[in-house]
Amino acid sequence: LTESWLDRMGFKKFSIGYDLITSKIDENKNPVRGSNKRLTLLKLENTGYRMRTWKNCELFYVHQLQNLYYCLTGSELEVVW
Repeated sequence: LTESWLDRMGFKKFSIGYDLITSKIDENKNPVRGSNKRLTLLKLENTGYRMRTWKNCELFYVHQLQNLYYCLTGSELEVVW
């Protein structure tokens, strides 16, 4: 999972990670309170990412992020080539 992949999936870079704002996230499934339409990934030191409030949810591969997105939205995460 690289910055290039996150860019192609619509994430926007900020100082310590990436944000994806989408209306597709089901408010009942999003674990981040107060940011129901936002999926925030924080950069880890070991080239991975984790969700803002899920410390045990580390993401290293594209398919892990795609699976997480599908669980939260019920739709596929689009990749722009």
